[in-house]
Amino acid sequence: MSFLRRVQILSQASASFLYQGEDLHASQPGVGLYNGKDKAPNHQNGVMHVTSHRLLYVDEADPAKQSLELPLSCIRETEGYAGFLRSSAKIILYLGYPEGEQGSTSNDEATDTESGSSSGGWICPICSYVNPPALGDSRPNCVLCGVQKADTRSATPSRISSPAPKTITKPLDTATINENSLEETGNGLIPCPACTFLNHPYLTVCEICSTPLRPSRPPTRPASPFPENLGANMIKLSFRKGGEPKFYAVLKKVLLAKGWQTPTRVDDDRSRSGINGLLQNVKLDSDAQNEDMKASFKDLEAFMSNAKSMVEAAEALNDKLTAYERSLPPGQSIDLPEEATFIRSSLFRLGLGTTALTKDMVKDDEKYFDGLARELVNVLQIGSNGRGVMGDKGILGLDEVWAAWNRARGVALVPPDSLTTVIPRLVTFASPPLTLRTFKSGLLTLCTPQYEPRQFQIRLCGRLNQSPATTVQIAREESISIGLATELIESVEEAGAIVRDETSNGELQWWVNEFDRFVWDGTFLE
Repeated sequence: MSFLRRVQILSQASASFLYQGEDLHASQPGVGLYNGKDKAPNHQNGVMHVTSHRLLYVDEADPAKQSLELPLSCIRETEGYAGFLRSSAKIILYLGYPEGEQGSTSNDEATDTESGSSSGGWICPICSYVNPPALGDSRPNCVLCGVQKADTRSATPSRISSPAPKTITKPLDTATINENSLEETGNGLIPCPACTFLNHPYLTVCEICSTPLRPSRPPTRPASPFPENLGANMIKLSFRKGGEPKFYAVLKKVLLAKGWQTPTRVDDDRSRSGINGLLQNVKLDSDAQNEDMKASFKDLEAFMSNAKSMVEAAEALNDKLTAYERSLPPGQSIDLPEEATFIRSSLFRLGLGTTALTKDMVKDDEKYFDGLARELVNVLQIGSNGRGVMGDKGILGLDEVWAAWNRARGVALVPPDSLTTVIPRLVTFASPPLTLRTFKSGLLTLCTPQYEPRQFQIRLCGRLNQSPATTVQIAREESISIGLATELIESVEEAGAIVRDETSNGELQWWVNEFDRFVWDGTFLE
């Protein structure tokens, strides 16, 4: 039985025929092959490569069909021949199976080729990607799609070491197999007897329902380039262009290193390619985010556990300083150190004059929400600067209101539904009163009376009576954002009080609507 196997080479570049984890050590052109003492037809001019796992013959004339590979684990002995006169230098290789393995029939070899032996690469049955050699009994995942290498040893007879000096093999009864097998489709797929799903011919169980599949027709294997009965346990490499000494030295060094016995380790960048790599990257990113979130929550919990004591200490210091100042004679003051001034004003810098109100402080819900309303008014209109968050603005988006309020409360956050419950109560405590205004786009705002629909319309029309203006100009004069100014202006336009005018340069201007006061007398101007 021949130890050489056909391999399809699409390019002479080394990256195209090397497996992942395989290293190229030497290359020599002008090499021919001998099967025993006879020249192997169609294999007399090629490039011979020696890698960490294989001897690879790449044919010059037809690399896709005539290229061959020989696992280094099958080489038992080597012998060098320097050549004489017209005879070229040669390397003689005596072949045999690795320890613990013994060849049987060509069908066994085909099975070994399909399943992936310890000395050669394996082809993924799902995406047909050629993966690096699978060493020992390992079952690696496909580098491209991530599917685990199929273990066909349970479906096919394994090799056994026979103590007998001679092994007798019985040819397979393909007729019996074909009678028991289901009819294959035109493309070789096997229908499942339970769910009728068309399975890949390499699979032994249904991919959908895991029902065992009946044996299919044995996969055909390309015929060996050498006859079975002509010294198949010995081949010769003929170096017609020289280079035999250097190549032979490298070959002996590689055989001594036995790199094919070292587990193939693919680096992280190459192992994360394809679909399987994407899934790995998503999992790694998710795990990293989870770890970051856990660390953040731990920090937040530690801060919350200390926040209450910090606020209580600041309040106690503030009360003592206030009591001491009141005890001083009129007109006398004390100079506080910088640290005391900072601690005393910390609560006011948050926008709150007292500790944030929580439900455990008030038993009555009405009093609780009234307290929240007073607190929100303090944040919006008073604050530490006397103007609050709104300042000179008379309108603020509800999202800004909620964010500013929670920022002022520190760790005692309030949910959005508490804000919506408090808003109707603001009219009672705010001065000027604050009301909720909803725009056509769905934007919710809190506004003072000057931004109520009627008041803003009167103010805007008075401004436009002087001269037309753009949205940017109106937003600047009102000290509001352009988006909010657009909402306010379009609400006045919808009421029919103003009209828009697009100038030749694309600029949009707003005018007072004079068409409402125009009375047509029925005449046309020429």
